[in-house]
Amino acid sequence: MTFRLGTDQETLLADILRVCTSFHNIKVDTELFFKLFKLHNSHRKILQVTAKEVDRFQNFKKEFDTSKTAFTDREKVDLYFEFQVRTSHSKYQMDRLMTTCVLLGLDARANYSVTAEAGN
Repeated sequence: MTFRLGTDQETLLADILRVCTSFHNIKVDTELFFKLFKLHNSHRKILQVTAKEVDRFQNFKKEFDTSKTAFTDREKVDLYFEFQVRTSHSKYQMDRLMTTCVLLGLDARANYSVTAEAGN
């Protein structure tokens, strides 16, 4: 069965029905939705990813506190601003990533390095 971009709806439906010999209920109810996207496990995943992200942020904050001693007071003002912007951006990126990965049943940490590199 081959379809072209301009094929009309009636032709598509007729061709599909000619190939399919029986009907199947493909309605997705709440229970099936949770099974398909593995949401029954989402709370554990959220806690795991959040704990890892908190550890990552705490390490970043320690490095920041250590590094800031090398700057002048004027430079520290800019440095604090940049730190705030980066923290806000990281939080936004993690929120998006966690939501997407939990909904799709993916491992957020496995996908984070790609997202983090693209965001910075």
